[in-house]
Amino acid sequence: MTDRILYPGDKLTVSAAASPLTVVTVKEETRIKQLPPETQEIHTPTLPRGKREVASEGKPGKKKIWDRVVYENNRVVSREPIRGIILEQPQARRVLVGTGQEVTSGGSR
Repeated sequence: MTDRILYPGDKLTVSAAASPLTVVTVKEETRIKQLPPETQEIHTPTLPRGKREVASEGKPGKKKIWDRVVYENNRVVSREPIRGIILEQPQARRVLVGTGQEVTSGGSR
């Protein structure tokens, strides 16, 4: 083993350190997902044809989801849902759609 002493002006090359070991961890994690409300159209003759009015905005629901998450060296490499349950059903957004007579503005004398 020669040349173990560095002198001013010598160049030293250092290679990048490689991870000697890959650690794989599998976890079960949960998350809450919002379920958007559906839009329900209600046809009514009380509104002029073609007119639309929102009767109620609706409300999103909630679903709890369990995921199988695989980590390699603390980095997520895959996420797969394995089961879920609905915690709150979404309430539909209700829109009234007019089917009645059209209202004409103005008129003849």
